[in-house]
Amino acid sequence: MAVKMRLARAGAKKKPFYQIVVTDGRNKRDGRFIEWLGKGAQPTDTVKQILKKAGIWEKFVSVAA
Repeated sequence: MAVKMRLARAGAKKKPFYQIVVTDGRNKRDGRFIEWLGKGAQPTDTVKQILKKAGIWEKFVSVAA
């Protein structure tokens, strides 16, 4: 099972917002997700950019190492 961090779409029509979720890579975009990060989750490129911009990526990488 490949665990991925990805964006899940929510919000009203034409007014979307996205939440970062952790899910099995085979699930649909807004399908089932895991409640917490866990070990070995690989972020998609978009999620990685968001985490870097927020300054969270460095903390995530240092904990994983």
